[in-house]
Amino acid sequence: MSSNISSCGTVNNNNSLGDSGGSCGDLSLSHFVVAVSRLSPSDPDFQAVIAKVVEDALDDPNLFVFSELLALPQIKSAPLVLQEKLKLFAFKTFKDYKADDTYGALTQNQMTKLRQLTLISLAEKRRVIPYAELLQALGLSDTRQLADIVMTSIYQGIIAAKMDQAAANLEVHYAIGRDLAPTASTSSDVEGTSGSSILDLSAIRATLSQWVDASDKLLATIDERTNMIQSTASQVLIRTECFQSQLKTAHEFVRQEIDAGILQCDEPSRPQQVHPSLEGFFMGGRGFGQLSPSEMHRGPNPKRYKSTRRGNHYYPW
Repeated sequence: MSSNISSCGTVNNNNSLGDSGGSCGDLSLSHFVVAVSRLSPSDPDFQAVIAKVVEDALDDPNLFVFSELLALPQIKSAPLVLQEKLKLFAFKTFKDYKADDTYGALTQNQMTKLRQLTLISLAEKRRVIPYAELLQALGLSDTRQLADIVMTSIYQGIIAAKMDQAAANLEVHYAIGRDLAPTASTSSDVEGTSGSSILDLSAIRATLSQWVDASDKLLATIDERTNMIQSTASQVLIRTECFQSQLKTAHEFVRQEIDAGILQCDEPSRPQQVHPSLEGFFMGGRGFGQLSPSEMHRGPNPKRYKSTRRGNHYYPW
């Protein structure tokens, strides 16, 4: 049996009717829907052909939704075991398959796909799933097999997840949705007739309700933080304005004291008055020699240092 690589990067057998692929999944579904729609229950080989089409659809590694196939009248005319097998992949999990022998044998590709669909179902309910729970739900014996299933699912884009080996958990960030299982309804106002089948939206309602509650809490937290920041900014602005006002008042008071002659202010460009001995000390004694102990106590000897008086400042040169 020869194989070829499809445009989506997956390997398909030549006898498969499915065309793989990312958006390839939609192309595959459309292909199978068209193939089934062309069949007529009155054809003598109808059951064999529709069984072949359904098996190829279940073997397609990129097809994970089957509601459109189940809605076709040709499928409803197919053998019951074939309908139940298609419903297994549409709505149920690997645990359901192991608990019931009526589905018949599955190929290796179908076993892998059913495990992937089970992984999607678990990811819809929890974002952190322990390895032990995954191994039990998928019917696997070791984490290496689990890693193969997870990595294949990530590569195909049906989930986005991270395997935490230290904590032995799978952290799920994204997962595609599965088909919604129909539930019997006796209400005559749904779909217009009594006993019609409607989609079970209770899980979606519960999820959306949780999302709304979480969003409300997040918005309340954001509003609280925003109000706190605004209050802090207002207090800082008030303190800044108060400080600027006090500083301006202090400047005016000092200016008035200077104008009245009460305070004397040296020119800012001139250095503060420094005793020649200290000035020589700060300059490292360059040009002044070493101060004697008596000079350090009484000040420098005027005969030893030549100083020039400039204003109120002394410059020893």
